[in-house]
Amino acid sequence: FIHTTDSKNQVDQARRVSDTMSSWDVGLFECCDTPLLCIASLVCYPCQMAYQRSGIDHSTSPSFADVLKAILCPCCCGILVRGSIREKYGFAGSFFQDAWTHCCCAPCAAVQQSRELRLKGIRPAGLCMTEEVDQQEYQHLYI
Repeated sequence: FIHTTDSKNQVDQARRVSDTMSSWDVGLFECCDTPLLCIASLVCYPCQMAYQRSGIDHSTSPSFADVLKAILCPCCCGILVRGSIREKYGFAGSFFQDAWTHCCCAPCAAVQQSRELRLKGIRPAGLCMTEEVDQQEYQHLYI
């Protein structure tokens, strides 16, 4: 009987934790909704990762170290950046889900992360996220 009660308490606790976790506001495969950002992520994925890292740190531009890490190991950098975003905003997920997402569809993940950060008030994609682009490409998310 005690074992059953402990299991029930663990399930209840897990349910409370999952109820407090949120999910991404932008879908992983909605990358074509923002064509300019999609192209930038395809052409210069390491740049996107460096800009996102700086956005999370509230810097105006990426540091040399961020750029170097993103160039030398873009997938690893992408996984770590995604994890930072997930932890900062309380999104459900794990390191393994972040790794799987970036290994299978890195450009889509980069676009999703940039758009999510933009919705949170951070402009992580440099020139790809001007006010004009925001008005055109994010208008449907605020309706």
